[in-house]
Amino acid sequence: MSLDSLQAVMNRSVEAATPFARSLFMPAQWDAQQVQQFVNEVGNMTVATVNASGMPHAAPVIAGCADGTLCFSVSPKSVLLRNLAAGSRIAFTVVGSGHNVLGQGSAEPVGEARGLGHLARALGEQSRLGGLILEPWEGLIYAVTPSRLFAS
Repeated sequence: MSLDSLQAVMNRSVEAATPFARSLFMPAQWDAQQVQQFVNEVGNMTVATVNASGMPHAAPVIAGCADGTLCFSVSPKSVLLRNLAAGSRIAFTVVGSGHNVLGQGSAEPVGEARGLGHLARALGEQSRLGGLILEPWEGLIYAVTPSRLFAS
């Protein structure tokens, strides 16, 4: 995904939102660059999935954003990993310093963290996710394709 694609999702989300939802984010709606910077500064998100029996599950994860693509860490043998293996649909939030990014979409595996040095470099030094990728950690990195995204 690119920053332009992320911006397009954000614009469509606001256009399709109810008047009440619009009032929560306008006129302070961020652009895609602000979202990317905020996600990298906060360094974590909460990812919500459902399990095989339909029960909701929310997991705090380390997150970052590179070139408009939101990414997050998934620990091996975690409930989150099992839920993502059964279905890619997620909801997510990034909260900090009185600001919010929230959305929904799908998450797909990018690969094992230890093999993603190029992603760590793209995330840069300020991203906690980039640091995690460079550590000898055995987890996975997932990328988000948002279908809706609001930020302010």
